Amino acid sequence: MDCELCGKNTLLSETRIDGVPLMVCVTCRGNAGQSNYSPPVPLRANPSRTPRETPHEVILVPDFGQRIQRARAKMGLTHEELAAKVFERESVIRKFELGKITPSAALVKKIEKFLSIELEEK
Repeated sequence: MDCELCGKNTLLSETRIDGVPLMVCVTCRGNAGQSNYSPPVPLRANPSRTPRETPHEVILVPDFGQRIQRARAKMGLTHEELAAKVFERESVIRKFELGKITPSAALVKKIEKFLSIELEEK
């Protein structure tokens, strides 16, 4: 029979290499322990990381877009300037003001704080 590692036709013995049973020659059997391969380490949850908050449902006042627009205009800000202040894209701020999309809970908090307005229904 031929060695499953080197192909040498010689006397073989069954050896486990990295958990796999193979028929190998004496030379390969002796070198099997010198393999550079190490089995992958299973990933474990990092206990130091805190779980992310699950977003809660935000119930906004019906005129949230108009409130954002009025407060932004009152402060003399453009869409671009407000977007930069709350780390959002200008197009998203425009869509909020038009009522086309609803901001996330985190962004509602940022906008409320920066513009000193209330957007959530109480």
